[in-house]
Amino acid sequence: MKQGKMAMTICSTPFVRMGMAQAKALGMPQMPIVVIDHPFGSRLRDEVRVIAEHCAVEVARLTGERSNA
Repeated sequence: MKQGKMAMTICSTPFVRMGMAQAKALGMPQMPIVVIDHPFGSRLRDEVRVIAEHCAVEVARLTGERSNA
């Protein structure tokens, strides 16, 4: 956190290492990363909805907020 604002990123599975390296390079090695399944392009709308709901729950958990997902 810098200037009192929370930061996090969302990465699909193949990009988690890159996200962690980037966070470290930017001086935020503890930045939370929400990991979602990859790929999206071949998924049906209902499958993407399930992934999005999981993502919303994880973001809410990391920020201490309630999720309506």
